[in-house]
Amino acid sequence: GLPDLYVCNDFQTPDRLWINQGFGKFRLIKRSAIKVSSYSSMGVDVGDLNRDGMDDFMVVDMLSRTHRLKMTQRVEAAPSIQTTGEQIWDRPQVSRNTVYVSEDHGQYAEVAHYAGLSATEWSWAPVFMDVDLDGYEDILIGNGHAQDNLDKDTLQSRSQFPNDSPQQLAIAFPALKTPNLAFRNMGQMRFKETGSAWGFESNQVSNAIALGDLDNDGDQDVVINCLNAPALVYENISQRARVAVRLKGRPGNTRGIGARISLIEAAFTQSQEIIGGGRYLSGDQAQRTFALTRPSNEKKRIEVRWRSGLLSTIQGIEANHLYVIHEPESSVAKRQGEGPKDARATLFREVSSVNKQHHATVKPDSRQSQPTWPLDRSTLGEALAWIDMDTDGDEDLAVSGGSKASAWLTNKGKENFENKIERKGMKSRSGESGFASAPLNNSPGLLAIPQQSDPTAANALIHWMADGAEKEITKLPAGAYGPLAVSDVDNDGDLDLFVGGQSPWGNFPVSSDSLLLKNEHGDFEVDETNATSISRLHNIQGAIFCDWDLDGDSDLITSSEWGKIRWLINEKGTFNEQNKGIGSEKFRGIWQGLASGDFNEDGRPDLVVCNRGENTQWAQWRTDRFRLYYSKTIRKHETITFRSYFNRDQWLPISPLEDVSTWLTDANMRFASHADYASRSQEEILGDFLHEFEYLEIDTLETVILLNLPNGIEKVALNPVAQWAPCFGPTVADFNNDGHEDVFLSQNLDTGNHEWGRMDAGHGLLLLGDGEGSLNAIPSTASGIRLKNEQRGTATADFNQDGKMDLAVLERGEGAHLFVNQTEHTGVTVSLEGPSANPHCIGARLQKINLQTGNVYGPAKEIQSGSGYRSLNSLKHVFAHPGKAFQIQVTWPNGKISRHSIPSGITKVTLQQP
Repeated sequence: GLPDLYVCNDFQTPDRLWINQGFGKFRLIKRSAIKVSSYSSMGVDVGDLNRDGMDDFMVVDMLSRTHRLKMTQRVEAAPSIQTTGEQIWDRPQVSRNTVYVSEDHGQYAEVAHYAGLSATEWSWAPVFMDVDLDGYEDILIGNGHAQDNLDKDTLQSRSQFPNDSPQQLAIAFPALKTPNLAFRNMGQMRFKETGSAWGFESNQVSNAIALGDLDNDGDQDVVINCLNAPALVYENISQRARVAVRLKGRPGNTRGIGARISLIEAAFTQSQEIIGGGRYLSGDQAQRTFALTRPSNEKKRIEVRWRSGLLSTIQGIEANHLYVIHEPESSVAKRQGEGPKDARATLFREVSSVNKQHHATVKPDSRQSQPTWPLDRSTLGEALAWIDMDTDGDEDLAVSGGSKASAWLTNKGKENFENKIERKGMKSRSGESGFASAPLNNSPGLLAIPQQSDPTAANALIHWMADGAEKEITKLPAGAYGPLAVSDVDNDGDLDLFVGGQSPWGNFPVSSDSLLLKNEHGDFEVDETNATSISRLHNIQGAIFCDWDLDGDSDLITSSEWGKIRWLINEKGTFNEQNKGIGSEKFRGIWQGLASGDFNEDGRPDLVVCNRGENTQWAQWRTDRFRLYYSKTIRKHETITFRSYFNRDQWLPISPLEDVSTWLTDANMRFASHADYASRSQEEILGDFLHEFEYLEIDTLETVILLNLPNGIEKVALNPVAQWAPCFGPTVADFNNDGHEDVFLSQNLDTGNHEWGRMDAGHGLLLLGDGEGSLNAIPSTASGIRLKNEQRGTATADFNQDGKMDLAVLERGEGAHLFVNQTEHTGVTVSLEGPSANPHCIGARLQKINLQTGNVYGPAKEIQSGSGYRSLNSLKHVFAHPGKAFQIQVTWPNGKISRHSIPSGITKVTLQQP
């Protein structure tokens, strides 16, 4: 109820948000609450943009929407971005607008890219106003400047004449007249530019905007003060129903400054504050307008929470009226307290004893060996695995260690874990890039692939064994490898291995070939039958085996960074890619981990696949088609990269001239100026070098669900909140034991690069399934999961054997976090036992049986080794318990089908393969 204060500061002086403590005292907001701020902040406005009852805000900067100005304007340099350890909360500044969505734990998610609001030209004043009276506040922005002081060509020529007078310098810069912008609020934090449609597109330099009801028709009109030009006056001509509210406060605050007005309807609540000043060089009339979005016969009311703490309520609101509300005098009108907050437990609780036991340290920056690629690939590491290494009946946790030795955390019971063994292994190795489980020579253990920063160094498949020893079991070609997946692909009873090829440091996106290794009496050998089709799988970030076509054998599905999701269908041990046949040929993205789950409960495996999301720097180019050109021949020992985007009918560069000049040796001779460069297509820029480049193209940035339907694949973008940050590791389980599969997503990418910035609006996201193919995000205050840094590997297991799936998440710079599931519903943990060559029955498929009808129901679940982001989930599944006896149908790896009765009152059961 106390007014807080946001202060915009231009250039390197950071913005400040002061939180009112009362009694005239303020404190700075926690650094962790806001992770990034605008560099050249001009103006700010505050309002409830997504109608969730909490105020959001926007700060405007100077980034252009046009290709020409993006290439010709200098991007102001900001302090370097600190990325790890205690420095994670250094708040970098970015040369673009920032939009902050209020979250229910006092934090803000920065979503300007997702909202479509990151670039609005040289902006001065954002104004939140419901222009079209649909109940959602739209945004008006005034922009422009007398001259373009960021023009690179003028700045370069100016440097040759340092003694010119200010008047001469001002004349030298070109004028900067850009159209003012209006953005319609489309809901769910999406905005569409509608300046032309609304008649709000003057190109006068527009510094100050003020709102007021100039014609007393109940809506807000707009007045703009222009530089060296007459003012602009806009009449709001919307005909929709509305009410206007004006306050009459007591002496000392007669206009009710600081009071919050709420219009409460059945659909949602609209709320606004009365502010005094606050806009860039301007202030509004002390009156607010609200849309009436529901039929006139529905009940509506207005509430006013005055700064004095009093509450006024007006019932029976009628359309197209002005309500003048007087602040009450009586203390009887004081609002009652809100009462105690809901004290229900969160779904997960973190186990503190595991959090710091294994601290994953940071590896060297890979950009040192590839300066033209702005992403540090060393941050894409590490993996987790749940496996009963000591065969004592409960599951232990293996943790990849980054540059530190990996660890095996032994489950000692009662939520205690002991760091049993640190595995140091090969000298050139820095942690594991993938885990899977397979017994070799009747010895249980864990398969691992070491990470390599040297593309010429030898690599090998490592077998971790229960006694702490590790053994190099198969040498691999020199290169980089990532995810592992295990299954019996040839139906001979033993387990075979897929090894996903990745890009070595300094060579992105050039990739090592993937491998399929067949198990021949305990030795892994390259499968020559499938060598050609498998070797074409490059930059693999996720891989799983599952029976996609339900024909009884294991198919292979992979996800590629800057590539496709590929389906290799198993036909009697031979894999054939069938992307076109199932309608997925256009799904090209910056794909990361993937996992399967029966989300619509039709018995077929569906997919959740992680992607970069829609809240990244790619959004500012306003297209869904991007290319990454790369050349291995221009510079020795380095792969040169060049990014472009599709604009109308041509490909245009994303990289500015100064970046291209670092490798295009004659760039200064090719292009007369930055303006000349900005006018060229990508083909013209590369010129004679074009034939030395190959390219990859993407058209999808969303994290998605892919539903496996009889007539092909249906792509469904995940909940908008899932698109606010890059996602890496999906983990599928019925976390709340309601009988439907849920998903946890590890999130965030902190590039340490000024151009790309921090893509870290996520905290680790839990989405609950409804059994019909939809997943609904729940806030961290309900999930109990809130991680501040980059998360990578995730894995799930019922480690405490209570019939609830727990969760482990690896956070960069922090190590492994273990979250105990404390849902009130208890399920049944089901284990399978098979022959020694496949003791956990990897490849088996389980589903519940309705005892009344005899039909299967609920989600089908598969036993998989290798899933998500390079990680290994438990080889056991938890089924929601209906509260009475039920049956489980198992389709075993040997093709047999059996049904097993599960009595009520138990939390775990072991089933034997017939």
